[in-house]
Amino acid sequence: MPPAPLSETYFALFQEQLDACSISDPKKHAEVRRALNRKIKDCIQDLKKEAETNDPEIWFALGHAATYYEKDSSAATQWYQRAAEAGHTKAITKMGNRLKQSKSSDDQKKSHQWLIKAAENRDHYAMLCLGISYRDGQGVPKDYSKAQQWFELARDAGEPTANENLADLHLKHLHSPAAALPHYLQAYANGIKCDEEVAQIYNTRNSGVYEPKKAKEHYEILVRRGKKSPPWVMLELAKLHASGQVSENGLTHARKWIYQIITQCPKSMSIRKKAERLLDKLEETLF
Repeated sequence: MPPAPLSETYFALFQEQLDACSISDPKKHAEVRRALNRKIKDCIQDLKKEAETNDPEIWFALGHAATYYEKDSSAATQWYQRAAEAGHTKAITKMGNRLKQSKSSDDQKKSHQWLIKAAENRDHYAMLCLGISYRDGQGVPKDYSKAQQWFELARDAGEPTANENLADLHLKHLHSPAAALPHYLQAYANGIKCDEEVAQIYNTRNSGVYEPKKAKEHYEILVRRGKKSPPWVMLELAKLHASGQVSENGLTHARKWIYQIITQCPKSMSIRKKAERLLDKLEETLF
């Protein structure tokens, strides 16, 4: 069996280094990382020896190495541009994104041209970047309709974060929580953590998708996920329980969350003052 191409070897080593981050034992982690760093350093030298073979994959790998290991932005741009001009789709996307960071209007135009070219080659990440450009007005006039079109194309092409970006567009820019919800739920099903947004949508009255029990479920996930419960989440849970819509003995549950806020937060914090006012209202209902 012939050896893997040098560029594939480099990216396989890079992935091994990423995977090594999950090693919990500090000594073992350090040993593995040191060994991989030596292999990657040798591989980069071998890539440089092959740089004149007119292989865009080699140039793309060298651009990646210059970015992540050599920390040489200028060299990275040169390698990526060389690969992009040879038609390497991922390098074309890289060039589009690198130029997008420039304040020069000419660079912004070139960025858009590169991304369009990569999108025409069915690069789903380039499609996502074009959606972001139109959403934020980066190098092009702000256009939410075109942003949505590019996000949808990116989603259909397999971009894993496209649904989340579609949802954010509907919720935060078009102010349509009902339209945002199905995209957040699809992103959630794909493993993206968006419980905060989902909970807030379910907890929004007159949204057309108001479901306080589902809001409670997602707020509780946020509480379980963190080592320390965010005070604003606890306050939302207190208000939901106090409303009597999500549980029996709602007042008891509401007080539990309020007492946690009071215990954790200084008196000067506005969230504590809100919790204390809610507690006063709950006490009034007992008399």
